Amino acid sequence: MQFAVRTHPGRREGDNEDSVGADEAQGLWLVADGMGGHSNGRLASQMVCEKLLELAGDRSLEAAVLGAHDAVLSAVRQNPQLDGMGSTVVAAQVRDGVCRIVWVGDSRAYLWRDGSLIRLTRDHSLRELQPMEPHSLPPGGIVNSDDRRIFQALGRGDPQPSSVNLQLKNGDRILLASDGLNGELDDDELAAVLASSADPTSAAETLISAALVKGGRDNISTIVVDVETLDDLQTVEMPGRARLATVWPAILVGVTLALVGSFLWWHLWMRR
Repeated sequence: MQFAVRTHPGRREGDNEDSVGADEAQGLWLVADGMGGHSNGRLASQMVCEKLLELAGDRSLEAAVLGAHDAVLSAVRQNPQLDGMGSTVVAAQVRDGVCRIVWVGDSRAYLWRDGSLIRLTRDHSLRELQPMEPHSLPPGGIVNSDDRRIFQALGRGDPQPSSVNLQLKNGDRILLASDGLNGELDDDELAAVLASSADPTSAAETLISAALVKGGRDNISTIVVDVETLDDLQTVEMPGRARLATVWPAILVGVTLALVGSFLWWHLWMRR
């Protein structure tokens, strides 16, 4: 897998509250967006990344996400001045050709496949809750369509991670993003960059540059992961019978050429 990891503070003041993480050996990538004040938000997102990377090798991805939630809660209990800090997260882990996506909050995952952009996650926000669960709206009725407040975050309340499994195909491109990216670029703009970028590095850097041009009003983080083609590996990974099927023709050709050569040498020698 080829991938690129990028984060940028954007044009806002203060610390970058986003954190990004990657562990190629585990096939794991994640984006976390902190909240609770600049320094506290940065601390929360860093704790989420570090704890999730630590736990993902021994637990399911959902369990690792909840372990990161517990770590943030524990830090708040030990230091009440951190009260109110929390973090979103979106994590992708690839195992045996399947990509598991788990998220809490409004950091997103997308799939670029066969010329189309597919959004894999649904924000845990009031704006996206309204058409799904109107009975869960706050008192007072309708939420403005621009209301992006989230109702789930690690370190706050009792978050319930959402998840989806994706069977990967050759040529797939996975995009993880904090809301500082998709808040500036709509789906068509994201798709245009993914379509025109030859590799994950150029895609990630172009996405951040485009978000900055559009305003960069929030911290911007992105991870782009390309699924490499396996065509060149198929001959190496063939089962024994298939390998023999390709080796025997070569052996027969070699034996035939040797016999023909021997016959020609004997014929010339006899005519001397």
